[in-house]
Amino acid sequence: MRCWLGPYEVGKSELARQIVRRFGAGGHYFNARKHADRENLAGAAGLVSNSAGRLIVIDEIHGFADALDLIHAEIDAARYEGKSIGQFLVLGSLSLEAERLVSNRLGTRARIFRLAPIDLSELPTSNGSHAGHAQTTMGDQLEDTTPITPSSSTISMETLWLRGGFPDSLLADSDDASFAWRQDYLSALYARGYAHLNPALAASSVRSFFERIAALQGEILDINNLPQVMRPCLPYFEDLGLIRQLRP
Repeated sequence: MRCWLGPYEVGKSELARQIVRRFGAGGHYFNARKHADRENLAGAAGLVSNSAGRLIVIDEIHGFADALDLIHAEIDAARYEGKSIGQFLVLGSLSLEAERLVSNRLGTRARIFRLAPIDLSELPTSNGSHAGHAQTTMGDQLEDTTPITPSSSTISMETLWLRGGFPDSLLADSDDASFAWRQDYLSALYARGYAHLNPALAASSVRSFFERIAALQGEILDINNLPQVMRPCLPYFEDLGLIRQLRP
């Protein structure tokens, strides 16, 4: 049982769909926000209870937390009763909510992996090779490694620094298109709200914070000058790939 957590638009769903395609008829992808998908997963006739020989991928797991209880029961049945079950992969946004759900309902039965935006080690070099590869192994059916970025492209460190590591931004056709994507992405994040971090944290405060960070690009940020409500949020925003901290 594996769980991928990562920022919105980091590529979790696309990578999972590629893995499902490799499994052929045995791979099944579900979006927990869709009622029809939840119906197909649940109940005695659902795929969670009849997973033998299959890969079951459940995206947006916070939309159907009860699926984790079903998976929990299946894993225990395999462990203690010898039941044959398939493989499970659940995806969730990198949030306190998703991690808490998986930890509380599955405990050590799930291995949690955090998917980060593309970093320097994954960029294609001038000879077409990669300094590093993104790899996920699921049984014997994924023995090779698939680069995240197209092998025919060359992306400089400067481009990565300016555009960031989110695939739709980094691989955009132009700098203007990349900038527009980042603006839309941040606007969507502001609208989500951050009450799960601090009930007193307003969306306008988050917007002001990022505007200030952008204005101080490359300079020293005195954390003591930040509003008290924002200071605990720095590690969270760094995990989301929204800011970089260069430590001494």
